[in-house]
Amino acid sequence: MDEQHSGGTLTEAQTEEIRNKFLTPAHRLAKEKRDADAKRKRDERAREREQKELAEIASREELWKRNCEALPRSELSALEIENQRVLDLWNWIELVLEGSDISRDPDWTTLEAGVAAVEAHVAEFGLCNPEILLLGQFWKWQPFYETLKDRKDSTAVFALTGYFTALPEIRVMQLRQMLARPL
Repeated sequence: MDEQHSGGTLTEAQTEEIRNKFLTPAHRLAKEKRDADAKRKRDERAREREQKELAEIASREELWKRNCEALPRSELSALEIENQRVLDLWNWIELVLEGSDISRDPDWTTLEAGVAAVEAHVAEFGLCNPEILLLGQFWKWQPFYETLKDRKDSTAVFALTGYFTALPEIRVMQLRQMLARPL
């Protein structure tokens, strides 16, 4: 049978399922409570371990290294690629804001092409607020750090990994303001 090991024995999950079929409602409730308590304790120990690790981290670079090492290689590679795209667009924005000649840029030789690329990126990925780093060692304040881990937006990704997945809001706003001024 597919559901059994080759030796004809039941898997651990199948055994547990059979055992649960014969539990009385009171026993089932007690088991669910034990399971929930065990999970809560495991989660609590994991949080305590993480708090201890985070307390020993002295710089955001150490935090980023720790968090990036925990990511699957494919996810880290995707972050690296997206970060490079953001940095390319950000560099173009800086050139425009400085009044530099953008006609030599290999990707966006006109203002219209660059602005279209920026706006398309913002529409797809939103904006990032790297100013979060002004908070200092934010990872040592557990509730805030947990909130960042739960958020999956570009600011949280940047704060936790050091990788940009969206353009900085301040630079996009400055570009828009510059473009809105009459020439």
